[in-house]
Amino acid sequence: NALVLRRSPTVAEFDGDAGSEDTDTVGETEPQWTMAQVLKRPMFWIPVAGIIPLMAAFTGIQFNLGAYMGDLGYDQGLAAQLIMIIAAGQVGGKLIAGALGDRMDHRHIFWVMAAMTAVAIYLFSGGPSQVALYAASAILGLSVGATLPMLPIMYSPRFGTRSLGTVLGLVNLVLIVGSFGSLFAGAIYDSTQSYDSAFMVFALLLIPVSIAMYFLPSPERARASW
Repeated sequence: NALVLRRSPTVAEFDGDAGSEDTDTVGETEPQWTMAQVLKRPMFWIPVAGIIPLMAAFTGIQFNLGAYMGDLGYDQGLAAQLIMIIAAGQVGGKLIAGALGDRMDHRHIFWVMAAMTAVAIYLFSGGPSQVALYAASAILGLSVGATLPMLPIMYSPRFGTRSLGTVLGLVNLVLIVGSFGSLFAGAIYDSTQSYDSAFMVFALLLIPVSIAMYFLPSPERARASW
């Protein structure tokens, strides 16, 4: 429990049977959000808008990694190694974000993720050495891996748990926009014979969303507005 829970469950949370009166009482204070109500709230759009550039950078790099390594003069074996490093980093990112989600301001965690993504983009740009590519892959994996646990961590205390399925369903629909990164990077390469311009765009997109994240209401303020 010490690794997962920051606080002990209350008697109602711990002892309430499924469908019991105690369990029903827990959710009575939470509103049942409709899709229209969710989409009207800035506290829905700010986190998802912040995640989209992270996903765009990830897909732009990951899905063009083989071609990029060939362009840099490396063999495809290195591309496979980098993909493995990114995957391992994602596991670490999930664990770290999950551990910190209940202990830190969610905005601070996002800013760290955005900064790490920017560092990874910088290391991937230009003519990186193998050491720089290894470091960039590990950093990118950590930052992107943190996005999956951060979504419920950011949304559940602001919308409650009764409508969390609706909220996350809408989030996943919006996040599809982030897949433009792979197509965009490929198109930029076809036009310029370089991925650097695409990487720069990904980095620049992190600036406005990081500023917007400052205005994300705290869970306490969000619940007060229900």
